[in-house]
Amino acid sequence: MWSNLYGYYEIRNDAEYTKSHPTENIVRMLLETGVLLQKSPLIFENRSPFPWLNISVVYARDGGFAVGPKSTSESSTLLSVVTSKRYHQDVYLPVLTDIAKQLGWQLILEEDDEDNEQVVLYAP
Repeated sequence: MWSNLYGYYEIRNDAEYTKSHPTENIVRMLLETGVLLQKSPLIFENRSPFPWLNISVVYARDGGFAVGPKSTSESSTLLSVVTSKRYHQDVYLPVLTDIAKQLGWQLILEEDDEDNEQVVLYAP
């Protein structure tokens, strides 16, 4: 999905979401970044002064998922990330790449400004 206001990223093993990690390990790792706050069991946002972003930790099946304030899951196959294009996207990439590296997953930009879809920014 492309937007002039938001950047959309996925951190996942592959396009079929075939590998999961224990959610509690992912939550611990996200908190250890130092730039994220846990807003609900599976939703994280930026810690000031880091630029706005939202990360949902989900168990996706064929790319479909739903997550809300009370959602929980023992394992997760996807981190869905939304960033603000008010800031240059390069400010987010070191944190997102580090998360992907720790999980051994890919970092994917859903669509770039040239209409390229599923752009691989990092692959293990």
